[in-house]
Amino acid sequence: MPQKNAQDRLWKILTPVLLVLAVLAMAKTLFVGLEIDEEYAFSLGFRLVKGDRLFYTMWEPHQLSALPAALVLALYTAIAGTTTGALLFVRAVVLVCKAAMSAVFYRDFKQTIGRHGALLSAVVLFVYTPKWFLGPDYISQQFHFTVAAFLCFYHYYTHGFRRPWLVVLGAVCACFSFLAFPQSALAAAVIFIGMVLLGRRGKEPTICKIPRGAVLFVLGCMACAAAFLAYVLPGMRLTVFLQRVSLILNDPQYDFTTSQRLALLVSQALNTAKFLAKPLAASVVLCLLWWAKTRQKRDWIGPALNLWAILAALLCVVRAVADSSSDERYFMPALVLAAAWAFRKGRGTAREPLFWLGFLPGMAAYAFILRSTLLGFSATFMYLTWPALCGCFAMLACWQENPEQGKLPQGQCVLAALLVFLLLFSVLFLVRGWAEGRFGSVDSLREYICLLYTSDAAD
Repeated sequence: MPQKNAQDRLWKILTPVLLVLAVLAMAKTLFVGLEIDEEYAFSLGFRLVKGDRLFYTMWEPHQLSALPAALVLALYTAIAGTTTGALLFVRAVVLVCKAAMSAVFYRDFKQTIGRHGALLSAVVLFVYTPKWFLGPDYISQQFHFTVAAFLCFYHYYTHGFRRPWLVVLGAVCACFSFLAFPQSALAAAVIFIGMVLLGRRGKEPTICKIPRGAVLFVLGCMACAAAFLAYVLPGMRLTVFLQRVSLILNDPQYDFTTSQRLALLVSQALNTAKFLAKPLAASVVLCLLWWAKTRQKRDWIGPALNLWAILAALLCVVRAVADSSSDERYFMPALVLAAAWAFRKGRGTAREPLFWLGFLPGMAAYAFILRSTLLGFSATFMYLTWPALCGCFAMLACWQENPEQGKLPQGQCVLAALLVFLLLFSVLFLVRGWAEGRFGSVDSLREYICLLYTSDAAD
């Protein structure tokens, strides 16, 4: 009891500190910097608002991610009658949506993973942006719509299958995620299988002998597909549409076979393995010393993997500060392995929905993204963030199920290391960007779009 009271007092101090740091970090992201990827994402949405059409006058491979940005921009221009301040408005909308998702996460998970764990997890979700800016580029959309869909599905399956409309809403969010990165749509099959299994094990009401949630998910996705075609096809025959899709998919820069892509990834994986070998060796040594001191008979693999992930994350922070690197996520494979271990013996526990609706679909999406993207091996680790976070939630849920595992929840330690990485790296990235002159002013966006349309008009 004294220890619990001490932890409560500590969290009373940490809670406002964490919230203030998170708000300051994201407020800075709201007002500072302008990356070229953000300009690109913003311009795609702006072109739709100005009358361009998908697959007709737009040929960019990422054009499907233009829809959410176009909706926000159309709302702003309709109200304000100008584009001045549009970028800040889009960023603010993204920030409000992130805050809302974090609040919903805390509400739904505070019983499952504890109040403190839920708070720490919610702050991590709020602070994390895949490319360190708030603009709705396709990678950011893929992550945030995936999280939104998961929150809808998770609430439905953990609250007695009430509010079935949440499944439909989740299907809509999932479809926006699939549009942002079409290769990730194959995760839908994993989600459907998970819904069927969770529904049958929980005796969910059925439709045609299929659990209701799985049916609503499929119907929601089909409705979204029909709405998308109804938006795209007017004035364009289906055959022409398919030809244009084929031309975009056959872009020469993506003309590589699976074996070629695999060979490239294997050649690049060596550097990642070398980096992760050092924290892994340190983790093994520390666990052996811990065992030699305590002689406890317990699961040592889980703590070793968690410690490996923590040390790798902290080492990434050191490298980022020392080298001013803009992409230090080498710790993600270690975190994913620790996450996978946390789901052991999870059937019938609070970890089961996390596995079927979060972790496994995230890993399936990553596998197909890894095959199709042009990014190098280490740069793809940003797509592992969501399944890795699901594993952290599973660690906290496991500790809630068995508090005797230890005085300090390992999941909280892993999330704390991740939060240190996110806060410090976010600030470092923005400061370094200004120092190198990589960011322009917000006003330069209008010049960028004007130049884009001047070029189009000339053509």
